[in-house]
Amino acid sequence: MKLTVQLKVSEKTNREKLLKLEKLYDKYQMALRLFYNYAKDNKVYELGKRTLIENELQKLYYTVKESLELHSQVVLSARRDIVDDIMSWVKTGGDYPNLTEKPITLVYGRSYRLFEHGKEFKLWAKICGIPYPLELGDRQLQLIRKAKKIGEAKLFKRNGKWFLHVTVEVEENRPLKPKGVLGVDLGLRNSATVCSSRPIFIKHRHLLYKITYYWRQIDRLKSKLPKGQRTSKRIRRLWTKIRRINNFIAHDTSAKIVKIAIREQKAIALEKLEVPNNGHNRKWSRRLSNWVRGKITKYIQYKAKLNGIPVIFVNPAHTSRKCHLCGGDGERFSSIFKCKVCGRIYNADFNASKNIAKRAKSLLAGVSNPPCRGLRDEPTKLPTFSGE
Repeated sequence: MKLTVQLKVSEKTNREKLLKLEKLYDKYQMALRLFYNYAKDNKVYELGKRTLIENELQKLYYTVKESLELHSQVVLSARRDIVDDIMSWVKTGGDYPNLTEKPITLVYGRSYRLFEHGKEFKLWAKICGIPYPLELGDRQLQLIRKAKKIGEAKLFKRNGKWFLHVTVEVEENRPLKPKGVLGVDLGLRNSATVCSSRPIFIKHRHLLYKITYYWRQIDRLKSKLPKGQRTSKRIRRLWTKIRRINNFIAHDTSAKIVKIAIREQKAIALEKLEVPNNGHNRKWSRRLSNWVRGKITKYIQYKAKLNGIPVIFVNPAHTSRKCHLCGGDGERFSSIFKCKVCGRIYNADFNASKNIAKRAKSLLAGVSNPPCRGLRDEPTKLPTFSGE
């Protein structure tokens, strides 16, 4: 299984070394421009095939390497990045692609390698012959140590700090034989509702309030922009903060769900659902766009796979409209669900998570239409909220 591990170049790094990173980055962008201009002026895209385009750009290899004094593998990476852009454009069509800044692509064992040295820093990276101390957590170090194979890395600068995204191949745990199913309902009011031995509600409301505050600031700043200008440095900074909050919510939610599944030795059931974004007012559209459901699902999948936990996707139809006990139709009032048939009252998200778990169990058992439980069951009280 392939994962990407983010490593940060320590700010305690010697200033002279950081300047060398800046120079390396600038030279890489220059190499990209040289390959790009050569490809555009000589219309190499007309060759059609990737190998022919690579061979044509290879004519510029020694010129770029000697004029910029770059590592040979870095030059080849720049050439490959340009070829990737050209091939993507050939497939999709449209206007010739504009050149944008790209992170430096490093190949393990050639233009960079990782090693452990000393006590202050747990890990170092030797980039084009120069060692740099790295800052990382225990989990990241564990992934690096246990990696069967360390692959390419992307070196880039963000907010004045240098980062290294390293691709590693790790061994997956043996698939678990689940003792049951955790139904998980992803939503707006609660980031996730987990149907376990007791209902668990994962919330991040204080972070959502922060996002709402940042939106207001963005609206205020946009109203002050000159005519024709769509954004500014301050607005981009606020969007970066929103993205970071969304990433945290996705990671935190997925980690808690997988942790519960490991503890209870159960499979995870999710809805296979695409959220429409048409016909809503601006505020609702924003809430939907901020809904990190896709990221949560993606993170649950890879974290579960890493720990051998099965993930089951079920049909989402009517999971929030049916009573999970009697199967009757019901009505939802804000966060409350009331069944019209048996009169039971539940938390709406809890009811949906129970329906998801029920459908997943039927898939595991090979039954497409599981029977509903009888109406003789005692009415169920509204489950209480537990934990943030």
